[in-house]
Amino acid sequence: MTDAWEVLRRHTQARIGLGRAGNGLPTRRHLEFVAAHAVARDAVHAPLDVESLAQQLEALEFDDLPGRPRLGEPLTVRSAAATRDVYLRRPDLGRRPEDGTALPHSGADVGIALCDGLSSTALLAHGPALVAAIVRALPGSTFARPVIATQARVALGDHIGAQLGVTTMLVLIGERPGLSSADSIGV
Repeated sequence: MTDAWEVLRRHTQARIGLGRAGNGLPTRRHLEFVAAHAVARDAVHAPLDVESLAQQLEALEFDDLPGRPRLGEPLTVRSAAATRDVYLRRPDLGRRPEDGTALPHSGADVGIALCDGLSSTALLAHGPALVAAIVRALPGSTFARPVIATQARVALGDHIGAQLGVTTMLVLIGERPGLSSADSIGV
């Protein structure tokens, strides 16, 4: 017996045509859902490996670009949310920097903040490659040292950009994971 949904499933991560087992889902589909939910929860709660991300950013090379831009050693900041639990319960604290945060004024054209948001998994998986693509897409622009921000919401980028003194501030942030993707990143 052929499954008419199989052709469509090859083109989407959405859960479609799951079938029925009495009033519920078939066991296999239920277990897939539980596993996807666990991956999403892990993405939200996993701490960002700042050291690994910083090393990946420092290793980026642009020898193929005129002037061979170097991003330099990343700066690190954290939001006013002291712990992950506080961050999840108090979004307002993730929007502002920890007291005493000071970043060097760069006067560059572009600043890039890599914020863990709700998926540090996404930032580690896609952040460095996305930064490289941005640098390549903006030839002739000057870049401030990248900033890695933990317990961070999007609005933290406003504070970072103001301190860096950049013309344009880009915030790369781990998006809230869904049940079909735990590593989505937003700009």
